[in-house]
Amino acid sequence: LVGAAVETLAAAADLLSSERARVQLLLVDDAQHLDPQAARLVQVLAAGAELCVIAGDPRQTVFGYRGADPALLRADGPSITLTQSHRCSASVAHAVEALTRRLPGIDSTAALTGSEEAGSVEVRIAATPHAEFAVIADALRRAHLIDGIPWADMAVIVRSVPRMGPALARALTAAGVPVDGLQSDAPLIAVPAVRALMTVLEATVDGLTAERALALMTGPIGRVDPVSLRQLRRALRRRAADPAVEFGDLLVAAVAGRGSAGGSGRSVEGLPDELGRALKRVRTVLTAARDSVKRSDDPRHTLWQAWNRSGLQRRWLAASERGGAVGEQADRDLDAMTALFDVAEQYVERTAGASLRGLVDHVAGLTLPPARSDRKPTADAVAVLSAHSALDREWDVVVIAGLQEGLWPNVTARGGILATQQLVDVLDGVADPADRTLSGRAPLLAEERRLLIAAVGRARRRLLVTAVDSDNGDAALLPSPFCHELAAVATESHTESELPVRAPRVLATNAVVGRLRSVVCSPSEDVDEAQRICAATQLARLTEAGVHGSDPESWYGLREVSTRAPLWDGAGEAVTLSPSTVQMLLDCPLRWLLERHGGGSVRDVRSALGSLVHALVAEPVVSEARLHGELQRIWSALPFDAQWHADNELSRHEEMLSTFTRWRADTRNRFTEVGTEIAVDGEVLAAADDQPAVRIRGRLDRLERDSEGRLVVVDIKTGKSPVTKDDAQAHAQLAMYQLAVAEGLLADSAEPGGGRLVYLGKTSGGSATEREQDPLTVEGHAQWQAQVSDAAAATRGPQFVARVNDGCAHCPVAAMCPARQTTNEDR
Repeated sequence: LVGAAVETLAAAADLLSSERARVQLLLVDDAQHLDPQAARLVQVLAAGAELCVIAGDPRQTVFGYRGADPALLRADGPSITLTQSHRCSASVAHAVEALTRRLPGIDSTAALTGSEEAGSVEVRIAATPHAEFAVIADALRRAHLIDGIPWADMAVIVRSVPRMGPALARALTAAGVPVDGLQSDAPLIAVPAVRALMTVLEATVDGLTAERALALMTGPIGRVDPVSLRQLRRALRRRAADPAVEFGDLLVAAVAGRGSAGGSGRSVEGLPDELGRALKRVRTVLTAARDSVKRSDDPRHTLWQAWNRSGLQRRWLAASERGGAVGEQADRDLDAMTALFDVAEQYVERTAGASLRGLVDHVAGLTLPPARSDRKPTADAVAVLSAHSALDREWDVVVIAGLQEGLWPNVTARGGILATQQLVDVLDGVADPADRTLSGRAPLLAEERRLLIAAVGRARRRLLVTAVDSDNGDAALLPSPFCHELAAVATESHTESELPVRAPRVLATNAVVGRLRSVVCSPSEDVDEAQRICAATQLARLTEAGVHGSDPESWYGLREVSTRAPLWDGAGEAVTLSPSTVQMLLDCPLRWLLERHGGGSVRDVRSALGSLVHALVAEPVVSEARLHGELQRIWSALPFDAQWHADNELSRHEEMLSTFTRWRADTRNRFTEVGTEIAVDGEVLAAADDQPAVRIRGRLDRLERDSEGRLVVVDIKTGKSPVTKDDAQAHAQLAMYQLAVAEGLLADSAEPGGGRLVYLGKTSGGSATEREQDPLTVEGHAQWQAQVSDAAAATRGPQFVARVNDGCAHCPVAAMCPARQTTNEDR
C-alpha cells in the first residue's frame, strides 16, 4: 500500500502538489524502523513541508528482516545528536552505552547519559531453568511488596515467546505474580472449555452417545473425577435392570433421564449427592440446548443457552477474582469462551442459512488459534512479551530473561533454502560471493545486539538480566556473551559462591510458611530454641491473618486420623483373593489398597487388546486362519488414534496368534489340553489358627496334563518383557494356581505338575518364550500357604505398609507413596 501511494503521487502531479501544500510540518518518530518504501514516502512529502523533523535511533534498528534501514537519518540537513535519556536511570543508560560501544559505525564520542535517579542493573545466573524462573519471581515480588511498584509497571522480555513464555508465565503465576495472559497457540476446539460446549451442541444435533456422555460428565460441566466415575459406574450397574448392559449405555440413559437401561428415569436416588448434582448439571445444559433448537433459535442463541445454564461463568469469575494459578486458568477459559462467541457471531453473519450443525463443523475445522482482538493489557499484571513487541512501551522494572548462547544472539543464517539473504546482499551492492559469505554473520550479530539495546532501554529504573549455566550433557545451557558485557557494568554484584543460583527462596506466602514450619518442626539439635519460638510466633500471626497453611490444625500428620478401624474384623467369612493380587499384597500392601479404591490406571487400548488375545486363544482347537479372521473382524471397532498405529498393532497381534498356534502344536507331544478359561473358586486352609481363611477366586488361562498325569498351569502373557528364570520360580500367580490344584479346588484334581508363563509378544527362534515354575513340593505347599495367609492378613489394616520393589518404576500410584518419596526414586 505504501508503494502504491508513492507511485500514485509520482504519476499525479496535481495530487502531489496538493499534498505538499497541505503538509506544512512533518514529524517522523522511530525513523530507524522505516523500510525503503516508507522512507521514500517521507522524502516525497518532506520536499514540500516548511519544517521536517525526523527522529530516530540507529542503535535500535531491529526490523532489518522487513527491510528497515536507518539511512533516512543520515540524509542531508542539520543533524542533532541527543545524549540525555529522560526515560532511563543512570545505571540503565550506562548499560545501554556499554552495549552500544561494540556496534560498528557508531560515534563513540556521543555517550548516552541517564536521568538523575541512580537505578540498578543486575545479572543473575541460575543453575536450572526452574531456578531462573524462581529468581525472576522473587525479584518481581520484592519490587511489588517491598518497594510498592505496581505489577503493571513491570515486564519480562524474552527473545522467543513460544520457546520460553508459557513455562515462565506458569511459574510466575504459581509464585503469586499476576501475568498478562499469553496467546495460546492451540486451536479453539483444543481448549477444554470450548470442547465441552461443542460436545453439548453435537449431542443436541446428532444425539447423545456414550462417548459424549462420558466427556460431559468428566469435563468442566460435570466435573466428575476418576474416583467418582468409578462410584458412578458401580451405582448404575447396581440399579440396572439388565446386568449385561454396557456402562456407556447406562450412562447415556442416566444423563438423558431415561429409565429403560438404568431403571432410574429422572431420579438420582441412590447416588451420592455429588454425583447426583453432576448428572443434574449435564441434564440441565442439554435440555436448554435442545429446547432452543425446538424453538428454531439462531445457533448463537443455542450456544448462549448452553453456556448460560452451565453455571461456568459464575464459577470461573469467582476463581478469577481469587487469583493464583486457578484464577489464571479461569481467565484463559473465559478468554476462550469470548473467542468462541466471536467465532459464532462471524459464522452466522457470513454464512447464508447458518445452522447449528454448520457451527459445530466450523469450530472443529479451525486449525489456527483465535485472533487476539484489540485486547488491552491486564490492568495490574506483569507483561511477558518478546523484545520486538516491547519496542513502543516502557516500565519501571524490566527483566530480560533467557539471555542464552545460541538464542540471544541468534546468528543462524536467514533466508532458508531460497537464500533470500544473498539476494538482499546483491541489491545492497555486495556482488562478490566471497564478500557475501563474510558479511553473513556480522550483520546478524549487530542486529541481535541492537535488539538487546532496545530491550534494555525499555527499563526506566531497574534492569535484571537472567540466564542459565548448566552443564547437563545434551541439554547444556550457557549464558550469552552479552551477559558478561552487562555483568561488567552491573551495579548489583554477586560473589562466585552465589553463582549459579540453584534453589533461590521466593518471597511468596507458601515459601515463607513452609520455611517457618520447617524451623518449628525441625529436631531440637538442628534449631536454636529462640529461633523455634520466633518462627512459632510468626506462624501464629499468619494464622490470625487467615494465611493458608499456617495453622497447625491443617498440617498433615498432626490431625487425628479419621478412623483406626480395620477393613474387616477378623471373624466371619474368609478373605477373598485373586491369584494376581497375592503378589501385589506381598510386594506392597499400600499399592493394593490404593488401586483397589480407584487409584489404578484407567483401562486403555493396550489392556483391551490383551483381553482380546486371551479370549481368542481360549477357543479350543481353532486354526490360525480363523484366529486371524476373528481378530480382523473385531479390529475396526477398537479406538485407535491413527491408522498407521492400528495397522502396526494388527500385524503385531496377528504374529502373537501365530506364535500361540505354533506353541500349541509344538507342545502336544508333552501336554494334553484339559481346559481353558477355567474358573477357580475355593478356600485354602489358614497356615495358623490366628490367621484368616482364604478364598482363592480367579480364572486360569489354560490347564494342561503332562505325560505323568500331573496338571500344569499355563498363564498366557502378551507383554514383551519376560521375567527372569529365578523370578518365575517365585511367581505368586502360578504358585496360587498350583496351590489350588494341590488343595483340590479344581474339578479335575490331580498332583500339580508345575507352571508355565508363555510370552506371545517375545519370541525366541520363532517360538514363544517360556518361563517355568517347578512342581509344588510339600515344603513349597506349606511355604505358599503361609504366604497366602500373610497376604490375606495384609488386607485387614488399618495400617498398610509401602515397600520398595521392582514394580515401583511402573506403579500407577507412585505419587502417593511415602516409600518412593523417601528413596527419591521419583526425582
